[in-house]
Amino acid sequence: AEEMKRDKEVVMAAVQNDARALQYAPEEMKKDKEVVMAAVQNDARALQYAPEEMKKELEKEAESFDVTVQEYAAATAHPTVIQLFASEGIDAGGYGGVCLKISCLDMGGEEVLTFPLNTDADDAQKLCGELAKMKGVSPAALQIINQRGERLRDCRTSLLSDFVSFDK
Repeated sequence: AEEMKRDKEVVMAAVQNDARALQYAPEEMKKDKEVVMAAVQNDARALQYAPEEMKKELEKEAESFDVTVQEYAAATAHPTVIQLFASEGIDAGGYGGVCLKISCLDMGGEEVLTFPLNTDADDAQKLCGELAKMKGVSPAALQIINQRGERLRDCRTSLLSDFVSFDK
């Protein structure tokens, strides 16, 4: 029985069946983010059995999307992957100028959205909001990837123009 408690697949199955199983899991399993999120997705109260630093990390991540930890766990369990590609378009201003845009493609290569690239500090947040609306998912479910394979969520920059490179 002790061996089974240390098997991640067994613990994952247990917490998905009954989130309270997390309280009986070994410490190393309680420190495993995937295990904790599986339990919390099932029952928000399971968070009380996670180590304090894990609780704080999950609360901070959920707060960044303005959702509960349980909603965050559910959203990230079913990710929606979107790839961003820089593109140039004709400016509708009538001067024949070029405006920079981002093409947002799903994993099937279908364009979900074309987003005008400004240099606003909140562009990334606006993009996430629009993509979430278009796909009918929580912004927390979005895994937005650039041409270099980097995740928007992991980038230190807040400017979309820095995240989406226009270098050819």
